[in-house]
Amino acid sequence: MPFFNGVLGGNFKFVHVLRDGKDVIFGDNLRLFKDHCSIYYDIEPLECPFSWRKRLNFWGDMNREILEYASANMSTSQYMPIRIEDVANARTDCYYKLLEFLNISLADWGKEKVDAEASGFLQYSSSYGGLKWDESRKEGLYRRIEQWQEKEWNDLLLWDYSKSSYGTTSSCLEFYEKLEKKYFSR
Repeated sequence: MPFFNGVLGGNFKFVHVLRDGKDVIFGDNLRLFKDHCSIYYDIEPLECPFSWRKRLNFWGDMNREILEYASANMSTSQYMPIRIEDVANARTDCYYKLLEFLNISLADWGKEKVDAEASGFLQYSSSYGGLKWDESRKEGLYRRIEQWQEKEWNDLLLWDYSKSSYGTTSSCLEFYEKLEKKYFSR
């Protein structure tokens, strides 16, 4: 974001798409971690440990730093966090908020089109919120989760992800308003 802010002089909008850290770290796709760990931590690629705790710390550190940079250098008219779980579950209020952020009139797009687009994402909802895990895999995941420390929980709770299970603890609008009030009220 500093690059875009420097080059574009603040003439851009940033949609920060988040996914539940539990899904990210326990998932099979480690590409984000593999591709960015060494750059982010300024270490050799082979030095990136692939433990679940290191992946969770990477997820938490990276997302928190994005929020901190945005709150220090941008306004809510430039930065919007949105959780993929809200999008994949066809929560149209989230889509309306995103259109508003992008300065796209609902009247121009049409409520029916937004509703249809939102419904189109329902086919992906089983990939998010822990729904893709079978019960035996979930048991293993929860045993590891019990070992988490305060920092790891705080990283998840910052984005209103549930501590006891998969899912979110607030609606997308409540989540957005909470972050706006806490980080962007100056």
